[in-house]
Amino acid sequence: MSAVLSLSQQVDKVTLQFYQETFVVRKGTSAFRLPMKPANVPPVAVVAFRRNQTFAVWDDRGLSLRHEKSMYSTRLSGLPVSPKLFKHDEILKTLALVKSGRRSRDADAISGAKRLGKNVYFLARWDDAAGKPWLEALVRVDLTVNRPRPELVGRFEGLSLADKSIDDRLMILGSKLAILGRTGKNWNLDTYDPEADQFESEKLGDTLIAFALDGQRTGVFVEKTPYGTSRSGMLDLIEGTRWGLTESPGFTRFIDAKHPLLFIERRPSGSVLANGDTGALLPISDDTGIGRVGPYTVIWSPKENPTRADLYDTERWDSIADWTRK
Repeated sequence: MSAVLSLSQQVDKVTLQFYQETFVVRKGTSAFRLPMKPANVPPVAVVAFRRNQTFAVWDDRGLSLRHEKSMYSTRLSGLPVSPKLFKHDEILKTLALVKSGRRSRDADAISGAKRLGKNVYFLARWDDAAGKPWLEALVRVDLTVNRPRPELVGRFEGLSLADKSIDDRLMILGSKLAILGRTGKNWNLDTYDPEADQFESEKLGDTLIAFALDGQRTGVFVEKTPYGTSRSGMLDLIEGTRWGLTESPGFTRFIDAKHPLLFIERRPSGSVLANGDTGALLPISDDTGIGRVGPYTVIWSPKENPTRADLYDTERWDSIADWTRK
């Protein structure tokens, strides 16, 4: 009987090893691997939509529309001075900033692109000389016409969180297009209804720091409150409802949008790793690496050249296994 028990304990034992820059977790016949440095993912270079022989493409040349042998390219240079988007005095200000070199009339990027039926919508973005976005405009391309051209739809109340040359911050919510838009010190759910041709905006909270989808209709956010703390929570985009998870007097960021949600919080007593689902906290140093591996979390230090690592069950931060460089 004791021999059977001993064998069972060995099979159930979890081990943690570090080999060729990779953490390896083994339990019985199962093995999970976590590279210390994730593989570099190249930025998206092109986004394209097609219907039969009609193409709508955004790449480093801007927006290109092609139907059979007919080709049209544009950087939407007329939109920053469009009376549909700006008042006369705002247009004059933009022209002065363009002349000084602080802004450009050419779109720099797209913050997102989505297809609804026969139409493709591009959320074009203009960044200033410092790299800060100052304009996003929604344009529509009808893929059913023989000579497709971009049509200005309008703009959302706020600016999205997009910061890549080709980003993915435009969402489809039911029959509407939407972004999480930042306006001043508020963040909102900004929507456009193509059927009604109407933009709407609903305030959700204070200064938005970060947001990531964890499903088709829900996401995790971190915001800065008016009284200086940082708060994390979940948001239902369809219902517009939100609920809090953590709040810290210092900076907060989430590891990723996977569950259980994990947050790094900087507190006066030091940094902690928080489980947003259970509220369990684990003190960590600033020079710490963190990664998920299977159902567990590996925490190692120093971050760039680890000499020690621990494997945790995230529910209560119970230590399961450890590794030390010999």
